[in-house]
Amino acid sequence: MTRNEQIDGDLASHYEAARAEWPDVVIEYDEFAAYVTDRLAEPGSLRQLHTSQLYLACACARRDPAALRAFERTCTPIIHTSLAQLRGLGADADDVAQLVLQKVLVGEDPKIVDYNGSGDLRGWLKAVALRTGLNYLRKRKREIIADDDDIWMALPVTGMAPGLAELRTRYRAHFKAALPQAIAALPPQDRAVLRYHYLDGLNLDQIGKIYGVHRSTASRWVDRACGQLVERVRAALRDGLKVSDLELASIVEMIRSELDLSLTGYFAAAARMT
Repeated sequence: MTRNEQIDGDLASHYEAARAEWPDVVIEYDEFAAYVTDRLAEPGSLRQLHTSQLYLACACARRDPAALRAFERTCTPIIHTSLAQLRGLGADADDVAQLVLQKVLVGEDPKIVDYNGSGDLRGWLKAVALRTGLNYLRKRKREIIADDDDIWMALPVTGMAPGLAELRTRYRAHFKAALPQAIAALPPQDRAVLRYHYLDGLNLDQIGKIYGVHRSTASRWVDRACGQLVERVRAALRDGLKVSDLELASIVEMIRSELDLSLTGYFAAAARMT
């Protein structure tokens, strides 16, 4: 069996699982396969993708009514919970929640197409909501008040795999110290791309236009920078903590699952200090 045949066979299995998870949402297999393949970093990375969530994202990007209803039903509470961390929004929180939904689902290039399945859809959406709320407050020059002194570490992670939430609490201070150092060590362009994406909320097409490249290139730049960050943080934690290889691997899994949120919070906090 060739590699392409293996990928196609695995995709078919993922497609059936996604159909079972979202029985009211129907998209053709070929459309799903093309959508997922476009988001594969490499052929062997299929097993790392949240393909059932990519199925829903694909259907939302295609404006499937059932998918849009499913997304709003399951994700609207996540948006409101995330925005509640920013008490400065006050009575505007509902309006900002609608703004998040419009940004993610509406228009010729809805932001849902930027979700690549590498992390949980809920975590990705929390980051989008937090970034939208922070930008809303900053434009109106309102004070940003969070429920914790760490915006970028305070958000609860609903649906995190068993054990990861405990790791998050135990190694919070170590991660908080390692992330800024890892970001500072990135090349200037990588830092700029991450800032555009995670602070300014630019989508991949907009970042591509800044540099005169296609959105696929911008996507690779963002993924590359994020991958470098995870590796630098992993190395810092490996050197600074006395943990087993197995526990270190679990910590890295936790870091990957929260990276969108962490970067959004980090750049927001950094912007407040300038």
